[in-house]
Amino acid sequence: MSGFGWFLAFLGFLGLIGGLLQMFKGKKLNAVPFRAPSQIAQLGPQAADAKGLVSTEGAVSQQGLLTAPMSGRPCLAFEITVERKYETTERTENGTETKKGSSSLFSDYKGGIFALQDGQGTVLVDATTKPDASFEKAHDSGVNVGILGIIPGTLQFGNFQMATPLIVGEGRTTGFEGTEKIVPPSPNLYVLGALAMGPQGPVLHTPKGIGTGKLILSAKGRASLVKSTKTKMTVGYALGGVMFVSGTLLGIFGPAPDPSTASASSSCSSTLTTDVVACDGRMYEREGYDMKWTVATAGEYTLTVTQPKVKYPIDPSLTINDASGKQVAHAAGFSKGAEAKVTQRFEPGTYTINVKDVFNDKVKGGYGFHLDVARTPDAPAPVVASAAITNAEVPGNKPVAKAAGAAVKGAPAKSGAAASAGKPSASASTKPAAAAPAAAASTPKK
Repeated sequence: MSGFGWFLAFLGFLGLIGGLLQMFKGKKLNAVPFRAPSQIAQLGPQAADAKGLVSTEGAVSQQGLLTAPMSGRPCLAFEITVERKYETTERTENGTETKKGSSSLFSDYKGGIFALQDGQGTVLVDATTKPDASFEKAHDSGVNVGILGIIPGTLQFGNFQMATPLIVGEGRTTGFEGTEKIVPPSPNLYVLGALAMGPQGPVLHTPKGIGTGKLILSAKGRASLVKSTKTKMTVGYALGGVMFVSGTLLGIFGPAPDPSTASASSSCSSTLTTDVVACDGRMYEREGYDMKWTVATAGEYTLTVTQPKVKYPIDPSLTINDASGKQVAHAAGFSKGAEAKVTQRFEPGTYTINVKDVFNDKVKGGYGFHLDVARTPDAPAPVVASAAITNAEVPGNKPVAKAAGAAVKGAPAKSGAAASAGKPSASASTKPAAAAPAAAASTPKK
């Protein structure tokens, strides 16, 4: 199974969801009745469908427009944000690192109630609730904080000014950034929303209820919006479908990672159940990292904690406790390159291996370490030397012939060979002690 295939399938699934949302939006654009502003003004509530929705298109009147606070531009709605920029200094095993970030300090949205007209009639549009519209960036500026870190009491971004709020957050403040986005007025604005009758006539506003969507505003006009929505739907379905199907097939039938190309080490699990372990772990807390170790076979084991090749590595401390919590082994390394190593016999049971820094130190991102567990092979059984088995040691044979052959000196080789190879005589077999003197008597004296 391929992990990349499943990742591709997930992206394809997101694409399909996007296409589905665009399809619903397109159906809504086509299903909701389209009326000119003057028609809505004449028909009133009858201009809308059963859900009270109606769409229209016309020119935006200059009456009721808002002024964007940072840029000063006229707009139908605006959104401003102020972010705090900061940096933090973190001590890691690779040295001191500076991290930059940002956090939201202030945000505000405001939409107006403006008029939409076609020359013969007018309908009001209430955009006080944030609509489904294209916002364009109208302003972006920053306020820097000097080396001394003195934060000004007032922040100003373009025409917008605000008192600096209480700073609560991590790191040292380095500056502030203000951004403004607006929905500009348009000579041909498309609007889709819920229709209500107000004191000044018909008003289009954000629909109520679940699944009704937002108020839609588009400077593209109805025809262009319908076309772009259909294009987005098609692209979402096409790319999403291809990626989802191909990713799923690749995930199921794709090749698994080649073990030969993988690292010899794996991530240290909290439970170790094998006699041989080679894994890489990471210790985040001062108390260290605990691993349950199950010993199935009694024997001598060597456990070693080594340091990674980093600028400031862990000074390893290795402690082993039995199931009752009693410490049964400990080792430590107090310098760069030093290792913590234990070699001793362990009986079957469950133990706890704890790896921590000797000085109970911790750093951002944790201390890395490598753990090796190896069992010493059992000594081979002793080899017993086998003795040569002679004819005399075979059960049932008698040692007479060998003894007689050795006692008769000077006898012909033929007769000696025959004596050793032939069958023992009856007298030799019944009286072995008398055989040697008899042979000696037959030998002439010199």
